[in-house]
Amino acid sequence: MPAFQSPSTVRRGSSVSVRQKRLTMAIYIQIRKKEEDESGAIYEFGPAEEIIGTVFVTRGHRVVSLLEIDDPKKKEFYLSRVSRAFQRQEVGFPAATEYIA
Repeated sequence: MPAFQSPSTVRRGSSVSVRQKRLTMAIYIQIRKKEEDESGAIYEFGPAEEIIGTVFVTRGHRVVSLLEIDDPKKKEFYLSRVSRAFQRQEVGFPAATEYIA
């Protein structure tokens, strides 16, 4: 059984049924600018104060490229969410932003 589900047992007559309960999990990623030049900006990111990786964001179309991450298994999870945080930005590169879901 996946870790995010816990069973609860309900008795109905002589039979027993198990219902799954889903837990809601919040996601918070803090994103801080490390440096900026004419081609784009480099940002550090991670949960709360822990830095687990860096990305490069280009000017113009705001393409987000992963530069490094502490665990390659986390690449898709973090890259997609950091990219979404920059899709909301309209002009310039903020000193800090965040992804909350």
